[in-house]
Amino acid sequence: MPVKVKKNFGFTPIPSLHKRFKKRWVWQLVVSLWACAIIWGLIGTGSPLGEMVRNFVTSALSPQNDWMPAIQEVIHLQPENTGGNEQMVLPVSGIVVKNFGWDVSGNDQKKEWHGGIDIKAQKIQPVKAAAAGTVQDITGDGGQGYHITILHNPELSSIYGNLGRVLVHQGQQIKQGEPIGEAGQSQVYFEIRVKGTPVDPLNYLRSNRNGI
Repeated sequence: MPVKVKKNFGFTPIPSLHKRFKKRWVWQLVVSLWACAIIWGLIGTGSPLGEMVRNFVTSALSPQNDWMPAIQEVIHLQPENTGGNEQMVLPVSGIVVKNFGWDVSGNDQKKEWHGGIDIKAQKIQPVKAAAAGTVQDITGDGGQGYHITILHNPELSSIYGNLGRVLVHQGQQIKQGEPIGEAGQSQVYFEIRVKGTPVDPLNYLRSNRNGI
């Protein structure tokens, strides 16, 4: 009688490297998609945490983002739960020389947070209100520059800095485009806050041929 020899000695077959690599690749893809979905969801909420995530992603992916061509645009701000859209015009004509977010300057390359944008302007050039509202606060002096804060609604405000002259007073009702001061230096600082948190004005720009 012929002797039967077992070819399987009890060892489990080892999966090929191709199959193992394929499974690992699929798992990494699933994890990456979940991570992207979470990040996108946070950015879409408009919350302070979402704003921080958006700033980090923007800084990481486009550290040299140039918004100068958008200076003749209109700011289209859609804050959460503010009772509708707020159309905001640029306070002064010029080019953006400093963007919102982290700024690296100086020989030590130290990072500093910039809560608004700097717009190049001529001295004594009129600075206009970005939207209708009430003058909430006026600080500073002629030497260091004045800062004017306008409250547009309970959750939306704008700040104008580096002004050499103030043309309004606290509590005054302001119309959109109404002069509120004059540029005192080569740059005018412009900041928008939603629920007390600074947001990037240039993120809400849209085309407008009429300018300001």
